[in-house]
Amino acid sequence: MCHLIIPLLLAFLYEVAAFPPNKLYVGKAREFRTAWYFIPDGILATFTITPERRFPFPIYASGDIPWKVDHCGIVLNLEPSNENFKAFAKKFDLKVEDWKDIPYDPFEDTFTILHHGHRIVLKPSTEPFPP
Repeated sequence: MCHLIIPLLLAFLYEVAAFPPNKLYVGKAREFRTAWYFIPDGILATFTITPERRFPFPIYASGDIPWKVDHCGIVLNLEPSNENFKAFAKKFDLKVEDWKDIPYDPFEDTFTILHHGHRIVLKPSTEPFPP
């Protein structure tokens, strides 16, 4: 029986591993530069730059957006009824259907978002934002 304890403990610890593994993810697409800060207790704060004008570019801070992860750990569920989420979606003319469930790739440690039909990959970052 003792030989089963270690595999069971490892399986349990795998399930309770921190999600996401990093606190900062950045997408550097020219048309939609965004940084996502994951705060403990299921809160996400986004900072987004839209370089439509000359420097200094405007930075939009979304405020706190609650999130959960699905049971498989591959989809980030944003709370679409949250006022900050609604304001963020309205500001950038985003489709709520495209943004309420964000795919996560645990092998690459990336999120994939849609911005007006373009896929943008958010990767872990240790650099300051904006770069």
